Amino acid sequence: MTIPHRLIGSGDHPVLVLHDWFSTSAGWGPVLDYLDGGTFSYAFLDYRGYGTRQDVPGSYTLAEIAEDALALADQLDWESFSLVGHSMGAKAAQQVLAAQPARVRRLAGLTPVPAGPIPWTRPARSCSTARPRTAPSGWRSWTWSPATGPAGCGWTDWSSTR
Repeated sequence: MTIPHRLIGSGDHPVLVLHDWFSTSAGWGPVLDYLDGGTFSYAFLDYRGYGTRQDVPGSYTLAEIAEDALALADQLDWESFSLVGHSMGAKAAQQVLAAQPARVRRLAGLTPVPAGPIPWTRPARSCSTARPRTAPSGWRSWTWSPATGPAGCGWTDWSSTR
């Protein structure tokens, strides 16, 4: 299977970039303007069920994200690479590191989710596991952080339109 991705830069240091929960490879916004494409080559992966891979079937697990990330590195002929992961993407990046430590040069976790299990209350779990197929206006009711509870409406409204 060929894995679609966004590639930015042509530097000698490859970097796999893993997005957060309910985002896509296109959700990095103005961060892209500040990437050093002369030093680094960045590959932005969409997970199965997200973005360009929304209709790709799978188990939709963190382990599968890690497997797909490694498959993309293989597809790009990247023997070793660094990882950048945001939130859930950082948790998946840790699984890549655990699976293939010799291949990972560096790992940067941006607001990472802990590598281990997170204890959830019943209301938090039911809110976080919902995967509604509704318009972005419905996101406000189910965007949830186990640490802080429901995210603010301003952030979710902005994030859901990207």
